[in-house]
Amino acid sequence: MTYDEFNDVFSAVINNTAVVFEKLRFNEHVNIYEAFVAMTVFSFGEFDLKLEGLFRSFDCDDGGTIDR
Repeated sequence: MTYDEFNDVFSAVINNTAVVFEKLRFNEHVNIYEAFVAMTVFSFGEFDLKLEGLFRSFDCDDGGTIDR
C-alpha cells in the first residue's frame, strides 16, 4: 500500500502515520499483512492472545496450519 492508502487505513489508530510508514516501507510501499502483524504485536494486550489472533488470521482454511 502507498502512504495515502496506509494513512487512510491506520490514521484512526496511529497518531503519526508517516513515522510508522517509514519504518515499515520497502520500495515506497508497505505490505498490508506486515503492517497488520506489526500493529498487532506492538498493541496492548496479552501476547498469547495476539499470537492466536494472528495465527487465525493467516489460517485461511481453518485447518490448523498456515499454508503458502
